[in-house]
Amino acid sequence: MRREHKCRSVAFVMMIAVLVAGLSGCGAANDRQSDIKVPATNAPTGSKQQTATNAPTGDKQQPVTNAPTGDKQTTPTNTPAVTKAPTDTPVATSTPTPTVAPTPTEEPELGKLVVIDAGHQRKGNNEKEPDGPGSTTLKAKVSSGTKGHFTGIPEYELNLIVAKKLETILKERGYRVIMVRDTHDVDLSNSERAEIANKAGADVFIRIHANAHDNSDVHGAETLCQTKNN
Repeated sequence: MRREHKCRSVAFVMMIAVLVAGLSGCGAANDRQSDIKVPATNAPTGSKQQTATNAPTGDKQQPVTNAPTGDKQTTPTNTPAVTKAPTDTPVATSTPTPTVAPTPTEEPELGKLVVIDAGHQRKGNNEKEPDGPGSTTLKAKVSSGTKGHFTGIPEYELNLIVAKKLETILKERGYRVIMVRDTHDVDLSNSERAEIANKAGADVFIRIHANAHDNSDVHGAETLCQTKNN
């Protein structure tokens, strides 16, 4: 019985030793784990947070908020106000120069009025009308005229060429001129042409023609005019 008790005591003692050794081993393991976790959790995390939150943020905020705002606010307030010139300063006035009265000019006398009728037209009109005021003798209102024997130029064309040359000469000499026609395509009877001159109050009414004759010995200018006996 005593031997069993001793064996049990020895075994109990051994179990306590094993437990103590196991507890000491667990402590060592915990110490090792704490040694490994310290550098992984504390040192790197602290260094990253300090760099990211403190240094850059302070550098960016200080120049943006303080320096530019102060410069802009001080410039407008210190600018001196513009002063106006006194209103009661006398202004020099210039003496008005008297204007010279214009010398009256005499109106130039108007030249005599000449009405020129280039006889005939491109297309004649064979309707009848009196050959003069109050006359009972009738004739064609207007014909197309004759033409040159050698040149072949129609009379109505030649008459207008001569009439325009006369118009130029008369105007150069100071006459006023009215042309009955300045184109070939008109329809004006002889009485209507005379009426144009009468209504205009012409001083002279000139009719230009280029008459033809069967006798080749006849040449020169032919002039017809009104007389008291006509």
